[in-house]
Amino acid sequence: MKRTRVLYLEVADKIKEDIFSGKYPVGSMLPTESELEELFQVSKITVRKAIELLASDEYVEKKSGRGTTVLSNRPYNRLSKAASFTQILENSRYEVQKETLDLQLVHIKKEEPLFSFFGEQAVCFKRLYYLNNQPYIYFVHYLPQEMMQFSREEF
Repeated sequence: MKRTRVLYLEVADKIKEDIFSGKYPVGSMLPTESELEELFQVSKITVRKAIELLASDEYVEKKSGRGTTVLSNRPYNRLSKAASFTQILENSRYEVQKETLDLQLVHIKKEEPLFSFFGEQAVCFKRLYYLNNQPYIYFVHYLPQEMMQFSREEF
């Protein structure tokens, strides 16, 4: 293994590649620290730092005395935990409110672009977001007609 970068990052990247390729499927155990040391010809500290990095990105879970289990094989794993823009605002000094303005079943003409997605009918859902009591986003969502079974409050 060439040593032009930080070694534990190289080891973590290689293990991650092996997870993505299916060599270590979700739910399986990674080799032991000793086996990884031998495989990569690195020290125990390097292996541990690589595993810590993978654990912090939620690809693996390390349990003392039990080993390291693969949790995820998605390349953009951390993005699944990302907060929405609204959540970020709510966790700051801003007050965010949502108001459902309209919820109705609409008819779509064949010549309209929405027709290719929804067919003749769709649910039109309009919502207004307020930031510190001032309107800041107006959304119009089109959803499959089956969504009409949900109440306005559920939206």
